[in-house]
Formats: sequence, C-alpha cells, structure tokens
Amino acid sequence: MKYRQAMWLAPLLLIIHNLEEYLTMSAFISRHLEDLPAFYKKMAMSSEQFTQALIIVTVLAVLLTFGGSISEANGIGMLLAVTTQAGLLINAVQHIAASIWLGTYTPGVITSIFLYLPVISYLILRAFREGYISKKLIIYSFILGIAMLLPVILLAKYIALII
Repeated sequence: MKYRQAMWLAPLLLIIHNLEEYLTMSAFISRHLEDLPAFYKKMAMSSEQFTQALIIVTVLAVLLTFGGSISEANGIGMLLAVTTQAGLLINAVQHIAASIWLGTYTPGVITSIFLYLPVISYLILRAFREGYISKKLIIYSFILGIAMLLPVILLAKYIALII
C-alpha cells in the first residue's frame, strides 16, 4: 500500500480514538472533575456538545487528509495532512501525560498508546521515505500541530455550542 492510501489510516484511527473518548469521557469527568486543572474545567461541555466537537474534529481531519491525498509532494495539502498526523501524535502525548499526572486511566489513552504512537509515527516516516514531505516540512508540521491544537479544540467547542 502506497502512502497516499495509507494516510487514510489517520482519520480512521481518529474515529476509533474518538469512540474511546465518547464511551468513557462522561464517567471520567464525573469521577475526576475536581482533579483537573482549571483550564480543563473551563473546557467542560455537555455530552452532546462533546459528541458534536468530536464529529467536527473528525470531519476536519478527513478534509485535510483528502487535501493531502490529492496534493503534490511537499505541497500545502500534504503539509496540512501531515500536520493533522502530527497533531494526533501531540494529542497522544497529552493523553499519556494526563494519565501519568492523574495516576489513572484518561479517555483516549489506550488508543493513544496502542494506535496513535506506532501507526501515526509510521505514517509520517513513510511520507518522508516516499518523498511526499521533507524533513523541514515535518518539523513545520509539528510546530503547526502544536500551534493549531488548542484553536481547533476551541473552534470545535464553539461550533458545538451554537449548533
């Protein structure tokens, strides 16, 4: 399977990851809300809004992956698709860090460890090895992934609030 087909694993894994979060977030919040930092408490939303936010983020990942699938090597579409993948890795690190910090399971940590870390790392390496993205653009994708993570989450929350 070529990278242009394999890159579709990223949104598929996001769907699986979001399902894990969807199934476990409500119970987690009810047990651990007081343990969370103030920033996360401010991000709290209803189950319905959380579900809508997950759908919005998933649709965005599918659109960015599609852009990459039709983009030329090292083009803006490919950069954004790999940035999506980098964002998933960054999100995985956040889930793992939260579980360590809280000393307990956090929603999304299982898929982060067993799916995101190995598969997304492989996809980014594969994109590089097949010449779809340069080392320089991989670095940019991680910088963009870090810079975009909070705004994307806030935008998804805002859209979920007005829907």
